[in-house]
Amino acid sequence: MKKITLLLFALFSFLCLSVQAGEGALAVTTVPAKVEIYINAQLKANITPIVIKLAAGKHHIEIRANGKESQTLDVLITDDVLISKKIVLLDEIPFFTGKRINFSQKRDSFETDAEFQERLKQLSENSKPLIARFNQGVRQHDPLYQAGVAYLDKAGYDINNRILPMRIEWQAWAKEFELPENSSLLVERHNAKALWAEGQQKPVYVYLETEQIKVSRQVLIGLEQEWALYNPSLLPTRRYARLQAHKKAVLDIRFSPNGSLLASVSLDETVKLWDVNTTQLLHTFSVKGHSEHNSVAFNPDGTTLVSGGEGNTIKFWDVKTGQQVRTLKGKNIFAAQLAFNSDGRILASSSNQVPGNITLWDIKTGQKILTMPRKYRSVSIAFNKDGDRLASQDTNGKEFFNLWDTKTGENLRRFAIEDMDWVDVIALMQEHYGLKIWRRYVLLGNRQVLAVLIDKDESIVLWDINSNDAYTLQTAEVSATAFCPNGNILASGGMDGSIKLWKP
Repeated sequence: MKKITLLLFALFSFLCLSVQAGEGALAVTTVPAKVEIYINAQLKANITPIVIKLAAGKHHIEIRANGKESQTLDVLITDDVLISKKIVLLDEIPFFTGKRINFSQKRDSFETDAEFQERLKQLSENSKPLIARFNQGVRQHDPLYQAGVAYLDKAGYDINNRILPMRIEWQAWAKEFELPENSSLLVERHNAKALWAEGQQKPVYVYLETEQIKVSRQVLIGLEQEWALYNPSLLPTRRYARLQAHKKAVLDIRFSPNGSLLASVSLDETVKLWDVNTTQLLHTFSVKGHSEHNSVAFNPDGTTLVSGGEGNTIKFWDVKTGQQVRTLKGKNIFAAQLAFNSDGRILASSSNQVPGNITLWDIKTGQKILTMPRKYRSVSIAFNKDGDRLASQDTNGKEFFNLWDTKTGENLRRFAIEDMDWVDVIALMQEHYGLKIWRRYVLLGNRQVLAVLIDKDESIVLWDINSNDAYTLQTAEVSATAFCPNGNILASGGMDGSIKLWKP
């Protein structure tokens, strides 16, 4: 809504301007609003949003604010056209002001020991704002932040698969991220021709994750836009193990927080625990006689596994000994979905029956904290990182997203998923709610920004939401999926009771 309001303001202001032949206009919105805007070294404004009439041609813009790092950009104003810009000024961190941020954990040859230690200290204390500044430099295609140069391979273009290969020469600082030298773009023939005609060499940039110093995506700049690099070698498309121990369909699978263990639950009334590295079966837990258990979840430290379903029990298992250590019992305990908060003190359970109530449990006392009543069946739940919000998805023939206050049980937000584009939904989940699972849609985390979905024919599709390209795994009758927390392994459970593990 805010974005729409600003756009309407800019359009209204533009229409009100008396723009002459040979003139255009620049609409500027900044965060913070109180700034100094210099155009060609002359102060033009001290607050935004604002629309400024300018002569057609190239103009140098500088935006300053107290305690913020200045931003500069060049804009080309054309005759009778409105150009809109939104600029976010980041907090000034003097140690890195005016130079590219060096995230290396190694001492540079030109650094003294004292400078190296101070840089490491600044990286530790200011990692999030520094990453934000780095990504802003990338968005602005600042040459300081160019990570490498791509050389397009016209002769290698595959017109059927739309793959345009390239070789990348990475800058020394970018090589520390261990990025592949051979990559490609997925582009239609007309775009491939246009990119080649523009020039064989293209600048390449990398974006970092918002909370850790890892590459989230790589982009090539061409035709005045960004193109997401396509690296199928990074996708977990190679099956390296097949676990066959369940006699009936696998209903749910989850990795432990450190990725070393995999838990599965099946229609055969067993819960199984696997060693991911050796693929050996460690424990089998029987849930026979306790109705259908169809969900599992690890607590945050990975020492306890819980299982539940549409019966009246939630069982707790010691991961190390394989012993049942606790049972929550009660009338109408529905636990078709289970999720712990980040400190492991609260467990959420939900029902996929009608009504699909969501219940929060105090792990220490075993008592219900509160119940969030739902008219429709809930099919997915997840806490945000702070544990003060719970997101759920329910369905009544139409899919709905809900956001709950975990202290009061208030439904803070609800909207139909069909009202939003899937990319927007996933971005919303990642950035604001920290969700990893969305019904049968599973995110591979921020590093690759990939999604997995189970298609109508019960196969698996890896979907790159940056390029909107998809890769279908050669498997069938999939009933459950899970990504390892480190993002390198995909597990898929089948209707035949098997579990397949996939790697890049």
